[in-house]
Amino acid sequence: MTYPLPDPGYLIKLKAQLKLDGEIVAESGSFTMGQELSSTTGITRMTGGWHSANNKPIVGEFYAFGIDLQGISAKQLETVKTRMESVKTKLEAQQFEGLTKDGIIGDMLYAGALSYFAANDVNLKMLNKGKQALAYRQPSAGTFSTNLNPIYSFGVPRQVKMSGIMVDMDAVAQSLWSKNNDVQIANRIGKQVGMMSSAWEHRIPEMLFTNEENPGEAVSAVKALAIASNEGQRIYQVTSENVNAVLPVLNISSEVKEEIRASVAVGKKATVSQNNITVGSWTGVGYIIADPDTGAGAYRISGGDNGAMLTIFLGALSSYLTGFTRLKDNWFNAGNAPMYAKISGILTVISALISVIETLANPELSVLDKIKSIMINIGSAIITIGISNAIMANAFLAVSNPILLGLFIATIAISISVLNIELSLYLVFYRNVFIMRV
Repeated sequence: MTYPLPDPGYLIKLKAQLKLDGEIVAESGSFTMGQELSSTTGITRMTGGWHSANNKPIVGEFYAFGIDLQGISAKQLETVKTRMESVKTKLEAQQFEGLTKDGIIGDMLYAGALSYFAANDVNLKMLNKGKQALAYRQPSAGTFSTNLNPIYSFGVPRQVKMSGIMVDMDAVAQSLWSKNNDVQIANRIGKQVGMMSSAWEHRIPEMLFTNEENPGEAVSAVKALAIASNEGQRIYQVTSENVNAVLPVLNISSEVKEEIRASVAVGKKATVSQNNITVGSWTGVGYIIADPDTGAGAYRISGGDNGAMLTIFLGALSSYLTGFTRLKDNWFNAGNAPMYAKISGILTVISALISVIETLANPELSVLDKIKSIMINIGSAIITIGISNAIMANAFLAVSNPILLGLFIATIAISISVLNIELSLYLVFYRNVFIMRV
C-alpha cells in the first residue's frame, strides 16, 4: 500500500467553492490548508421548523452533499452511474483531458450519499409492506467527505494528511406512526429505524470503498456500541436521575460528557459505553441521544458527527488524489487496478439499488416476487463485485507483464461461466415460480 507524503498545509492556499453539477455557484476566501472552519447546514421539516447542524470542516476536505426530499429515484442513481461510467471509460482509454477530481472523487462520494439514502428508503418501503407501521421520508440531508488530519505547530497546520472517508448524516428524518395508533409500537419501530439508519452509515462506505486489495473498516454509533459490548464494556443508559453518578466513571472525552449532561437535562436519554474503542486509526466512542417519548434520536460518534468514520488504510484513495494532480501520466498501470475495480464495484452497487427501487415500485409483482427479485439482485451484485476485482487485477497485470495474459484469459473464462450459472439459476428460479403459479 502506497501512502502519499503529508502536504505542508501552511504553504497551500485554497478557496471555498460550492458546486452544483460541476458548475461553481459560490466561492469565497483564501484559506490555509488544514485550517479549521465553521459551517452551518439547515433544512426545513414538513412538520414545520428549521433543522440546522453546526460542523467544523477542515480546509482541503471534499464534501458531497446528498439530499433526500421524499425518496431517491432510480433516475438520480442512473445519472451518477452514467457519469462514473464515462470517467471509467476515459481512464481506461488514457483520455485524461477534461477529467477532474470533482468528476472522480466527487462522484464517488456523491454515489455514497445517494446509496445511503436509497438503502434507507428501501427499508421504509419494506416496513410499509408490513402490518404494524407506516413511515415516509421527510426532507433529509447529509454528506460523504474526505477526512483530513492536520498536525499543528503553534496553531499553524504544519502537515496535512488524509485519513479516510467521513459520513455525516446531520438531518435524517421520517414521519412514522403505527397502523393501529399504538404509540408504544411507533416508539419501538422508530428505534429500529434509527438503528438501521446508523448501521447503513458504516455498511455503505465499506461496500463502496473497501475490498481485498484496499482493506478497511468503518465505524458508526451502533457498531461502536456493539464493539464495546463485545469487549466486555459496560453500556450505560444515562438519564437525569443517574447522570451525576455515571459521568464520573466514563473514560471518554469531556465534550461527549457535556453533550450527554445537557441532553438528559432536557429529558433525553443517552446510551454510551464506559470506554473508548479503537477501529483502525480511529479512537473514540459511539453514543445515542434519544427522546424516550418518540424514539427519535441522534446516533453519534465522538468528534461531533452524526455518522461514520471509514478508517480505510486509505493509501489507495489518497494516492489517487495525489497521483491525479501530480502524476497524471502514470495512471494507466498495474498499480492503479484497484481503482478501476473500485469504480466497477460502486457502479454495481448503484445498479443493484436501481433494480431494487424499480422492483418495489412495480405494482404487478406480489410481495413474494419482490422479495425474490431483491435477493437475486443483491446476490448478483456480490458476485459481480468479486468478478470485477479479479478481472481488473489480472487485466492490468497482463498489460504490465504479457506473460500473465493467460491468467487474464482464464479469469474471463471463469467469469463467463459464473455469469452463465447465475443466469441459469435466475431462469430456473422464475420457471419454478411460473410452474407454481400454474
